[in-house]
Amino acid sequence: MSAARAMRGIDFALAAAVALLAGGLLLSFGLPRGVAAALVAPHDALMPRLAAGDPLVAPQLTPAVAAHVKALAWHDSAHLHQRLGQLHFALARASASPAARLQGLRQSAAAHVEALARNPMLPYAWTQLALARLELAGPGPDFAAAYARAVEVSPALPALVFGRVRAGLAAWPRLDPATRDLLADDVAVAAKIDPRRLIRAAGTTNRLALLQRLLSAHPALLADVARAMRQPRPRHLQ
Repeated sequence: MSAARAMRGIDFALAAAVALLAGGLLLSFGLPRGVAAALVAPHDALMPRLAAGDPLVAPQLTPAVAAHVKALAWHDSAHLHQRLGQLHFALARASASPAARLQGLRQSAAAHVEALARNPMLPYAWTQLALARLELAGPGPDFAAAYARAVEVSPALPALVFGRVRAGLAAWPRLDPATRDLLADDVAVAAKIDPRRLIRAAGTTNRLALLQRLLSAHPALLADVARAMRQPRPRHLQ
């Protein structure tokens, strides 16, 4: 065998080894992600319903939680932690047991903290972390910090703005001045998006009066809300 042929053989073997190694690396990175995606895929349809605030029941949510826990063992991603936090929060809301509700809120907060440690720009995670902290410990410094970040990261996302407004109006007497200012900003954004939905988010007469006070610096938006309040409620909301 000539030296040139021997070198060609070495080059071919080296190229094959490099290709094999690259394929192995791609497989090692892609396989866990693929397994995780397959585990949660049967529950993907729940996520838009959670974002829309649709009421779900424990038999729908419990298998989804278990699937996401398994998926995270394969692929530790911010997105999966955020989804798990959303599911725990919904499961807590659906629970009739105070102990189970408390556990679900704690698990939701923990999952969102994990998500934000991996990606601090996740909009749902900040808002739901704020809401979980509000229910767990009231409107203290931890809630205020999460609320401020939620407004910063997602100032106008409807699914999040109206949830923050609903919670903020309910907690108004205990909010600190900075959080009250942020809530006023959220109320103005919500009024621009959908005055009727803002009215539904307020719920009670006292809270409707409060949101009108918060809109006093925005006469046009206040007029839109007042006009919406005079309109008859749709039959399906009566």
